[in-house]
Amino acid sequence: MNIHRLLVPSCMIAAVLGVTTIGAHATTTTAPAMNKAGDPPKQKPKPPDKPKAKAPDKPKEKPKEQPKSDKKIAVGSEVDGAISMTDLDAKAHKLADMRGKVVVLEFWSAKSADSMAYDKRLAELVTTQEAKGVVFIAIDADKADFDPTVKDPNAALKEALKSRGLDGKMVLVADKDGALMTKFGGKPAPYSLVIDAKGILRYSGPADEDPKGEKKDAKHFLNDAIDAAVAAEKPAPAGGGKEPPKK
Repeated sequence: MNIHRLLVPSCMIAAVLGVTTIGAHATTTTAPAMNKAGDPPKQKPKPPDKPKAKAPDKPKEKPKEQPKSDKKIAVGSEVDGAISMTDLDAKAHKLADMRGKVVVLEFWSAKSADSMAYDKRLAELVTTQEAKGVVFIAIDADKADFDPTVKDPNAALKEALKSRGLDGKMVLVADKDGALMTKFGGKPAPYSLVIDAKGILRYSGPADEDPKGEKKDAKHFLNDAIDAAVAAEKPAPAGGGKEPPKK
C-alpha cells in the first residue's frame, strides 16, 4: 500500500476541525451553533436602560401678598387718579379723567334724616357751583339703602335723588362695601370732600355747621372750600376756619 495516498492534506483537516492555519501557527474558531432550520440563533435584544428616577419638582412658592393699606387719604395729599367709581348706570368715573376740574365727593344717604335735611341746600349749591365747572359725585355708603329684599335698590336710589331735586345734578355711586368711605376717611352723610384741579385733596369735613338747617346764618364750609379750590387757594380747615389744637 502506498502510504502517500492515505495522507489527507492538512488544510482539509483544519477546515473540518475549525482550525485556521497561518504559517506555522494555528488558531481555533468555534463555529456558531445552528438551530433546527440551520440558521444561527437570533441574539436576544438588550433590555432598555431603566429611566432615571426624576427628582420631585420643588413646590412653587406662593407670591407674597402685599399688605393691604388702610391708610386714609390726608388733606393736602394727592389723590390717586387711578381711583374709579361706578355709578348706578354702570358708568365708570375715573378721577384721572377729571384732572383740571374741581371735584366734590359728597357722602349722601337716601334714608339718613340729616342727609334729607341738607339735600335742599345741597341742590342749591350744586346749581351755583356747576356753572364754574365743578363736578359733583354723590357716594352712598349707607347700608340701610341697600336692602337685599328690595327688587331694584338702584331704582329706589334714583327715585330718592329725583324727589329731592338732585336728579341730573350729580352722579350717584353705590359704595356697598364701604371701600370708598374707608379710603377717603368719610363719615356718615352729609360729609364732603373737595379735590382741586391738580388732584390734591383740599377739604374733608362737614358740609356746614348746621346739618339740620335750623340756623339762619350757618357757615357753609363746603361752599367756601369749593370757592377756594376754584380760585386755587388753600381752603380753611374743617370746622369753620379754626386751626386744630397743637399737641
